[in-house]
Amino acid sequence: MQAEEILQCLDHAIKSQNWQEGANKSHLLKGASSNVGFETIHQTSLQLELAFSECSPIQVEALYHELEELIGKTKNYLKRIQYQV
Repeated sequence: MQAEEILQCLDHAIKSQNWQEGANKSHLLKGASSNVGFETIHQTSLQLELAFSECSPIQVEALYHELEELIGKTKNYLKRIQYQV
């Protein structure tokens, strides 16, 4: 599953208030980002997973948008250095 797919799942989980699904997808992204050394994405995913687990919609929304921005910036950087994403 690619980052865009996970973001779509997270967005759906937020809109449907499916906190368990959101926590699961956040956990997935947390592990994947850790495996490739994307520490900022890893930490934000961890915070998002906890926010979903606590059913905290305001925090979830803010962290989701932060994560969306971080992933976008990371993808743009990788494209600039000609990394295949």
